[in-house]
Amino acid sequence: CTIPENWKGRDIYVRFNGVGHGYYLWVNGQRIGYSEDSYLPSEFNITDYVTEGENTIALQVYRFTSGSFLECQDYWRLTGIQRHCFLWSAPKSQIRDYFFTADLDANYINAKANVKVNLTGASVEGGKVEVKIEENGTAIVQTSKEIGTATQLSIDMNVTNPKKWSAEEPNLYDLVLTLKDKDDHIIDIRGGKVGFREVSIRSNDGALLINGKRMVFHGVNRHDFSPINGRAITDEEIEEDIKTMKRLNINAVRTSHYPNDPIFYDLCDKYGLYVLAEADVECHAHHKCSSLEMFRGAMVARNENHVKWMRNHVCIFIWSFGNESGNGNNFQYVANAVKALDK
Repeated sequence: CTIPENWKGRDIYVRFNGVGHGYYLWVNGQRIGYSEDSYLPSEFNITDYVTEGENTIALQVYRFTSGSFLECQDYWRLTGIQRHCFLWSAPKSQIRDYFFTADLDANYINAKANVKVNLTGASVEGGKVEVKIEENGTAIVQTSKEIGTATQLSIDMNVTNPKKWSAEEPNLYDLVLTLKDKDDHIIDIRGGKVGFREVSIRSNDGALLINGKRMVFHGVNRHDFSPINGRAITDEEIEEDIKTMKRLNINAVRTSHYPNDPIFYDLCDKYGLYVLAEADVECHAHHKCSSLEMFRGAMVARNENHVKWMRNHVCIFIWSFGNESGNGNNFQYVANAVKALDK
C-alpha cells in the first residue's frame, strides 16, 4: 500500500473489522502486534512503521488460538480475513473516542443528552470541543466546553422534545464534534448517527419498557453468514437480511453468538430493529471455563471491548455477556465491567 502524501504528520492506523480466530500483524517486515476476539474490530497505530512509497502489510492468521475456548460457537468453522480492512489517518491531537447518552424526562418528552469525549495530543490543551446535534443539516442544539488541561470531557445538553427512536419510528440525528485549538483553529471533526430512546424495567411487574412503553418482541437469532461467501458477507446481503426481517414484522434480533459486522448496527439504527448485542464468548461444552480464574480476564476484556466499540448505537437495548458458558463467577466480573461502561 502507498500512504497518501497529505497524511504526512498524522497518525496512521490499520483496522480489521473481523479476522478469525487470531493473527499477528506485520508491517514492512516488523511484527507489530497480535489480536484475538475475532468478531470485533481490531486496530493498530502503525505510524512509526510505514514509510514513503510502497509498504507491505501482512497477517499471520491462526485457526486455533488461546481464545478458542471462548469461541466455541455452533456454526460453520471458516477462518480468515472475513470483514472489511482499511487504513485511515487522524491528526496527532484528536478526538479519540466519544460516548453519547440521552436521559428522557418522566413524561418521555424532553431529554438531557450527554457526550463523554476522550482527547489525545498536546495541541488540545487550552482548546475547546464544540458539540452539535443536527437534523437534516440544521442544529437543534449546540454547545461547547473549554478543555483546559483535561483529556476527558463530559458535556451536557438539554434537548426540547426530540423525535424518539424506536423500531416503529427509527428517528436519527447527526452528532457533530469539533475539536479546536486555543487559537480557534479546527483540529479534528468526529461524529455519527444518534437517537433518543430510554430502556427501563417497570418496578411493579418487571416489564421491559422502551420510551415508557411495554415491549412485545418478535425476535430472531441471526448469524453473520452468507450462503455464497460464508463469513465474508457483503454489505448488500446484510441490508437485505434486515429488510426481510422488517417485511416479516420482526422487530428484534440477537447477534448470536458474537458481534456482527459494524455495518449491521448502522443499518439496525436506520431501519429500526432492537438489537440484543452478544459478546464473543461461548464455552459450549466447557462451561467450567466461566468458573476458572484463568479465563476471567479474557471474558471481561471481550465484553468491555464489545461495549466500547458498539455503545453509541441506539438500536442496542441489551448487552449479552455470551452464550452457553455456564453460570460461573467470572460473569459477575463481566457484569461489573459492563455496568461501569454503560449504566
